[in-house]
Amino acid sequence: MVRLTRECEPQIPRVLSERLLAAGVSAGGDVLAAHASGVTRRSALGRLESARRASRETRYWLDLLVAADILSQEAVQATQEKAAGVYETLATLCAKMRQTLKAE
Repeated sequence: MVRLTRECEPQIPRVLSERLLAAGVSAGGDVLAAHASGVTRRSALGRLESARRASRETRYWLDLLVAADILSQEAVQATQEKAAGVYETLATLCAKMRQTLKAE
């Protein structure tokens, strides 16, 4: 996210750039917080769910920038694919954690 917003900074309106960066950074921060020592499984699940929502929001902002013709599809393609992969991974992980917590 940081690299994309820095490289495309002149093309992206500041408010959209800030939203995109905030969503991307939030997802990473929530994943780190979920894996911190001393975090309960339930709390970790909450953080991972938050990261999943942030990754979905990241995808939204990327799609919006393309739909508004602010950035080209080619400029964001790799980042969109990474964001989609992160979202899918987090969705799977959250589903497995919910099942584990129900079984306990």
